[in-house]
Amino acid sequence: MASQAQAVTSKSQKPVTKRRLRVGDPATSTVKIGHNYDTKMPNPPKPSLLASSNISTVGAALFAIEKTTGMQPLPPPRVIQTTIPDGGATSMSTASAASLIRANNQQLYRSTTIQGKARKASEKHSRNPHLVDVESLSLQQRVELTAGNTIQVFIGDTWACNIPWLLFRAMSTKAREIEDSLHLVLRLPAGLSKNALLYIFEWLRDICTRKYFKIVRRDVLEQDVAICRISRMMGMMRYSQHVFNFYWAHFNNVLPNDDEIWTLEQMSATADRLGLEDDDALAFFGCAARGIARHMKSEQFSPVQAEQRLRSHPMMQQAVVRKLRPSRRSSRRHT
Repeated sequence: MASQAQAVTSKSQKPVTKRRLRVGDPATSTVKIGHNYDTKMPNPPKPSLLASSNISTVGAALFAIEKTTGMQPLPPPRVIQTTIPDGGATSMSTASAASLIRANNQQLYRSTTIQGKARKASEKHSRNPHLVDVESLSLQQRVELTAGNTIQVFIGDTWACNIPWLLFRAMSTKAREIEDSLHLVLRLPAGLSKNALLYIFEWLRDICTRKYFKIVRRDVLEQDVAICRISRMMGMMRYSQHVFNFYWAHFNNVLPNDDEIWTLEQMSATADRLGLEDDDALAFFGCAARGIARHMKSEQFSPVQAEQRLRSHPMMQQAVVRKLRPSRRSSRRHT
């Protein structure tokens, strides 16, 4: 009898093998939020992340990325050609320009008016209970966020990369609405910069394999605006806020050069074409127009120099002219 009981017990205690979901192939994987995960990919479970001593290798292996697209190394800090209040042109390094901007407008640099308040309010009212400040986590805690399922990120209909779901859920204000959907998929509008997305992707991979660091500013306006735009659309705007603040203060205090104005015009036109709301390029464009108009009124910028620079930029010129027109409220005061 004892041997029969042991046989029954051994049959009832058969080990249960669980298969890990891999969301790398949309055609062969199905995901059901709130239920057991089903997959048609009978791959054996991988070893636990925490059981590996090589955190760098494990963290890098968790991220899927197209082999044909490699991120370029960070360029050296770009020299900014700017104009100081006395009308003379000067060249200064990025660090010097940032010091001048902070000294001239510290309060603006710390609190980024409209766009900054909108971003903070978006995070404050987020209903994502899993949202945490990843910067405050230890390396081991960040590594744990790379375990489990992944979320697929598309630009239009083109797959770009996979991001660990637990990591995305801890960092994104948009995780809740994705969690309530049928599949773990984030679909960004077609036409956005894939390089900016992959730049954020590599930053996420790096902070899960070594000491935390902030997103590094590229010091190339087009690339940095694209990074701010992508991070905002991913619900991770808090992690690119310092990049946004730098350019907001820059355009509020400095007469933009021709390349900067042209870039803002092109990226603003792209935002209008794609129907992007509260876009970063549009915010910087409006900030630059207000700054030019305000400094022309106070003669901190030479009106002649400003007019010559705007002559080849009709889009910015029209925006500045609208800012220079007296409002109805101010006209009533003078009557």
